[in-house]
Amino acid sequence: MTTQEQLDRIEQKLRALIERYRAMAEENHKLKAQLSQQEDQTQKLQSEVERLRNQLQIARLVKINTLNLDEPARKEIRALLQTYIREIERCIAELQL
Repeated sequence: MTTQEQLDRIEQKLRALIERYRAMAEENHKLKAQLSQQEDQTQKLQSEVERLRNQLQIARLVKINTLNLDEPARKEIRALLQTYIREIERCIAELQL
């Protein structure tokens, strides 16, 4: 094999290697974007789970606190707690922006 043939062969291999590098860099970029989206989605879902847990805890407290009260007092407490829940949810929504 002549020197020129060896150089041609090295050049071919180098071009193939560069092409593989470009393809892998593009795939890496896509995977990083996908990972970022999934991390964002995971964070949103975790926030939603936490919000629902808090709501469940409040609902349990309401149930416990309203068992021994008369109907007008129960309605008043429920209304007050619903107001608090809406305010908390509004604050959480603002923080997530």
